[in-house]
Amino acid sequence: MKTIQQKYTESLTTIMKYHNRILNLESMLGGRPLVERYEDALEVVRRQAVRIQELESLLVEANDMLENPQLLQLARLIRVVRSGDFVILGTETTGLGVSAEICQIAIIDATGKMLLDTLVKPVRGIPADATRIHGITSDMVKDARGWLNVNEQVWQLVHGRDVIVYNADYDFRLLAQSEESCEPFALSEWNTISRVCAMNAYAEYVGDWNEYHGNYRWHKLVDAARAAAFQLPAGVKPHSAAADCLMTLAVCRFLAGVDQQSHIDANEPL
Repeated sequence: MKTIQQKYTESLTTIMKYHNRILNLESMLGGRPLVERYEDALEVVRRQAVRIQELESLLVEANDMLENPQLLQLARLIRVVRSGDFVILGTETTGLGVSAEICQIAIIDATGKMLLDTLVKPVRGIPADATRIHGITSDMVKDARGWLNVNEQVWQLVHGRDVIVYNADYDFRLLAQSEESCEPFALSEWNTISRVCAMNAYAEYVGDWNEYHGNYRWHKLVDAARAAAFQLPAGVKPHSAAADCLMTLAVCRFLAGVDQQSHIDANEPL
């Protein structure tokens, strides 16, 4: 299949070919047009000019999508959700910066079954500011597994799968940072995982374009879940990794037009 750029180049070549023929005809006739052939050539040029404009528009749109991955997420998320073959990952962390680590992680499958839900003991402890958000304290994780003892289990659950995350860039950055905190010189492979950002997909769905930033405005997960008319099952703590997973699944189903009543059992044994 020809690329837009190839079609654009071919159309431009055709325009130049007919333009040169017209110039040659005019030169041969001393400036007097050969009416029928001249008009035919002009009509071809007009049609090609219109096609060039269409291709230029497509080219601009394609370039915008390549430069802004946010614009590609909604269609991809719908395709992945409707396939039924994916997992959803959620985390709670010690902060937002370059030294932040994961202190809780959960993973569910396409039905809502909990595949993993565990606290993680970070290397640097949990600051009070983070605790105020998710309620997890350093004392709560003192006997939890460190990231090196969780890492392999997470990898086995997500490797070779489409992984949906609400704010995928952030969570995958924290996966890499948590690994680096334990093994400073480890070569991270988290960037090889196929990820889909539900936050970008929902932002595209809402369509609130921000000219200054050149993207769609992001929305909080709780607001997206509310728009999907989703309520957490009993026993699931808000502001937890498990809650984030279940809310993300509800948002994904909402965007993909999938029945929200499909099986979700947050309390099913692992």
